Amino acid sequence: MSPRNAASLLATLCCTAASAQPRSFSLDEALARAADRSPAVQRARLERRSVEAEAVGAGLFFPANPVVSVAGGSRSDLSGSVPPAAGAEFGVRVEQQVEIGGQRGARLTEVERAVDAARARERVALSETRARVRSAYVGTLLAREQVRFSEQRLELAERVRTSVQQRAGLGAAAEVDVNLAILEAGRAEQEVAAARVAAVASDQALRRLLDLPRGPPLELTSVLELPAAPGEDTEALVTAARNRRAELAALTASRSQLDATLELLSREVIPSPTLFFEWASQQPQQSWFGGGIAIPIPLWRQNQGAKARVRAAQERLDGERVLVEREVESEVEVAAASARALATEAVRWEREVAPAAAANAELVARGWQAGKFDFFRVVQALRESAEARALQLRLLGTAWAAVIDLDRVTGNP
Repeated sequence: MSPRNAASLLATLCCTAASAQPRSFSLDEALARAADRSPAVQRARLERRSVEAEAVGAGLFFPANPVVSVAGGSRSDLSGSVPPAAGAEFGVRVEQQVEIGGQRGARLTEVERAVDAARARERVALSETRARVRSAYVGTLLAREQVRFSEQRLELAERVRTSVQQRAGLGAAAEVDVNLAILEAGRAEQEVAAARVAAVASDQALRRLLDLPRGPPLELTSVLELPAAPGEDTEALVTAARNRRAELAALTASRSQLDATLELLSREVIPSPTLFFEWASQQPQQSWFGGGIAIPIPLWRQNQGAKARVRAAQERLDGERVLVEREVESEVEVAAASARALATEAVRWEREVAPAAAANAELVARGWQAGKFDFFRVVQALRESAEARALQLRLLGTAWAAVIDLDRVTGNP
């Protein structure tokens, strides 16, 4: 093998090994990548750039190109004058329209307000993307925690089945106990399979949001913790939502853009005069120089239709803002109440209920081995422990969803 081929093979192997490594993301890193790669944010940024391009045309100093007119002809003179007024004649006329009503500044202001509105819509897309990524990230952590718990339960069910089979071999357990143990192990295996499928689905959902290709499982470095319950001051949350919600900022920016558009329409009514210069060569060997100004009179058309449409749009936005503000207040009330209740309940189940059910299952299993309980009670305790842990994880996920939704409705970045 030549040195060049060996180097190429080594580079390929290195790239393959690197691509096989799991991608590692903290929650903040995932949010940063989604903010850069999210399709919704990318579309909003492209829209903003398209609006920004309008400034090129709005900043032109002249509203129209100059107009050059050239005329020519021939004069015949039958009057008998001396010298005769006969021969070729031609003339040149140059026109240029100019703006005197501040239309250029109004156009630039309108574009600036339109860019502000596009940026506000970009923030709306970013806010929605952050909420979805946080939900997907936490959901993936919960799915993996469910896999871990299901595997632990399967391991416990296998140990119980082995113990029952051993006791049955010694005549200390009935065949019905063996069948129950086998059934319980089968239930545990099915739960492990379902949990693994759910974990794969969660991983793929997070990959789509992060714009990641198919590959090894993602390594999520942030720790799944209990969500913090929000404070009791709902009015402060409502005030924060009014000040920070991207949707309200977008409506405000759109209203400012319409104000600028209405100002531009008013300034466009101001006549833009046309300055012109003329030079003509006439017979007999005469030249004429002159100039002037032409001013259109805005008598019939004063942008009445366009102004009416803008005013109607302003009324629509004003009404929309009132409705959105009411929706924001309602959303904050509901989200705050849900987050408080669910976060508090998640803490209780994490620290009290689920551990109590697990401890009870362990105590019942020991009691059965000591001959104090029948095996039906052991199976019941194991199922109660599994149900308590599954409910605790679902409650944790619901609490996180409520906290994330509260952050979204209050505009928390």
